[in-house]
Amino acid sequence: MTGRNMSSNLSWTRSLPLALADYSVAIDKDAALTRCYFNRGNLYLMLGEYQRAIDDFTEALGPSKDAVILARRGQAYEALGRLDEALTDFREALAIAPSLESAEEGFARITEQQKRTDRGK
Repeated sequence: MTGRNMSSNLSWTRSLPLALADYSVAIDKDAALTRCYFNRGNLYLMLGEYQRAIDDFTEALGPSKDAVILARRGQAYEALGRLDEALTDFREALAIAPSLESAEEGFARITEQQKRTDRGK
């Protein structure tokens, strides 16, 4: 079975560790499988392994700019408290897809938090 077939046939009903292993095998066989990086990044995000998620989302982005990937990476940055980087990703995502709900919500959360922090100074 090729890396492409493994990634396309992966069932989300399987355990997360098994899914992570399957995506890793697919990536090892063909590092150009950006969808596998994105999917594995989503699993890392769900597991709270935020730096690993950031690394995979960055690989999935490559030279292209995809709003969904940027928003997901923004969520991981936000979870790590790296709010400036999160805000940058949410802004970029919204520039590409102005109605992307996850980017809108992330942007709103951070800007509201910054307003509260500024008021408290």
